[in-house]
Amino acid sequence: MYTGLPFEVLLKYPFALLVGFLVTFLLTPMIRRLSLKIGMVDQPRRRHTHTKPTATGGGIAVFLGFHAACFAMFVLPWAPFHGMLDAIWWWHFLLISTVLVCIGVLDDMFELKPLVKLGGQVLIALLAFFCDMRIEMILGVSLPVAVDLVLTLLWFVMIMNAFNLIDGMDGLAAGLALIASVGMAGSFLIRRMPADALVLIGAIGSCLAFLRYNFHPASIFLGDSGSMFLGFLLASVAVSSGGAKATTVTTIMVPLLAIGIPIFDTALAMWRRTARRLLGKTEAANGEASARVFAGDVDHVHHRLLRSGLSHRAAASWLYVLAVGLVAVGLLSMMYHSHATGIYIIAFVAIAYVVVRHLARIELWTSGQFIIQGLHRPSWHLVGMIAYPAVDVCALGLALAIGTYFSGQFENLHGWKNLWTDQIAVWVGIPFLCIFMARTYSRVWSRARISEFIMLGSGIVAGALVAAGITAVVDIISIPSLILQTILHTTVSITLIAGVRALPRAIIDAMAGQDHAGDSRRAFLIGASPQAALYVMDQGLRLANDKSSTHVIGYIDNNRQLHGRYVGGQLVHGGIDHLEAEIEAHDIDMLVIIDNLGDKDMQAVTTLADRMGIDVYAWQTGIRTIRRNRPVSM
Repeated sequence: MYTGLPFEVLLKYPFALLVGFLVTFLLTPMIRRLSLKIGMVDQPRRRHTHTKPTATGGGIAVFLGFHAACFAMFVLPWAPFHGMLDAIWWWHFLLISTVLVCIGVLDDMFELKPLVKLGGQVLIALLAFFCDMRIEMILGVSLPVAVDLVLTLLWFVMIMNAFNLIDGMDGLAAGLALIASVGMAGSFLIRRMPADALVLIGAIGSCLAFLRYNFHPASIFLGDSGSMFLGFLLASVAVSSGGAKATTVTTIMVPLLAIGIPIFDTALAMWRRTARRLLGKTEAANGEASARVFAGDVDHVHHRLLRSGLSHRAAASWLYVLAVGLVAVGLLSMMYHSHATGIYIIAFVAIAYVVVRHLARIELWTSGQFIIQGLHRPSWHLVGMIAYPAVDVCALGLALAIGTYFSGQFENLHGWKNLWTDQIAVWVGIPFLCIFMARTYSRVWSRARISEFIMLGSGIVAGALVAAGITAVVDIISIPSLILQTILHTTVSITLIAGVRALPRAIIDAMAGQDHAGDSRRAFLIGASPQAALYVMDQGLRLANDKSSTHVIGYIDNNRQLHGRYVGGQLVHGGIDHLEAEIEAHDIDMLVIIDNLGDKDMQAVTTLADRMGIDVYAWQTGIRTIRRNRPVSM
């Protein structure tokens, strides 16, 4: 009986880690000197975070270190071990990744055109597909060959570009690849696939050694050769190991969460650049104006963290922590499979808050600008005349479906369908008629008042009550079920129909509070009167139309009952006696007087503004006499 196997089982993991680490650690300085000698360096430009020319051949060292570890695992005479990532997979991967690294080196040296580079990535993805690195099935469902090909190509191209785009700060791409490799290796161990984890152990050793030279201040970069190689490695492992072919959502989610930050950054970049392209804007990149989707910009996640005041190390550390959190969510869902849904819901809420509150402000602002500009173009008026009625009919139909479902007056789904079909003409037609009679489709909802929304809601309620009366007469369902159906139908209808119409106004109000790219003036409004809401809305419309505007920080008002409370979404910071301290605390450079001030308060505001070098403006509404041609009746 062979007794050496347990020792080899323990030995091969640290051995693979050590080989990958040592080869990369020893080769990186040599490759750095060679890169500097042949001129393969990255010159600092506007969208880059480094300030001096830096060697870009680090990806070659990572590539060689990883494959040295694979050689040690698959060629040296170990006791037999079996996994889906076997020697055949490695030989295929070695061939394809060599071609990829060559493309990356050419890009590092000569800066290939984006389409040429994309064509090379597609070629690599095709080679991977025909070497059985493919998705094949999702949740146990086999995919047609054509669908499998398209999804596999998209997967490889997306992940390669994700790591290519995230590689804009010292230590970021290599560090995230290290964390992703640890997470995916952990998932293999949980699924009792230790042989497959060996491949990632080699990648962990290579990335760990490279970070010694790549962490801030970096003396060498991965370059496109390294970032695309790491993306291709993780994408290949994910589809080759059976993760995408598994029958459980938790298993599929681990690779996605492990590389979640690069994917998220890429999604934001495509969203941001597409919106700007549609707006017809130009982005300055490398001193040239460009609005292309593939053009670089300075709004990646790491750029935003640096602009927020974090150092390079702090920004990278925060992204590491976030990546570890995502990996932990995936691994916990595998370990506690019965609680996976709850874990994902909690994680989704937390991530959604972080994205909306901190990370996607530029994309939300740009999208809001696109929507509002579109709503103000004449062609969109015609679209709205068609879209609003269609949306309303769909909303009423959906509200009826929800109401009938929870009324419980059916035995199966077929009965529910029949119940919904029997009532749809009444519960959609009559409320729609009431909405139409309320002149809903002749209003400009981006500038609507509360009373107009109340009238809209009243029309929906009236239509629902009439429909309920007709339903009661024909005795389709019982009275208790009818009451519940009416309440649900009314609630859902008002939420959907009014919500769609409130969206433009909500976007305008939200944009009024956005500090666009830090170039707008920061202002306090003196007076939290109803007229102030008109000023805030005016600033939102200006931002939406890319005109000069101010970033409203909040109100100053002498009414102490308002202090510390929000008026129209803006905080009342205090009275005029607190004005100087609040100006210094919030870096204010502009005051806008909304209310009529007394002589004493006006003198205090103007004196303080003169002393602090702050501009003061008056913005007032009301009727101003231009010319009077008729006598005023007494």
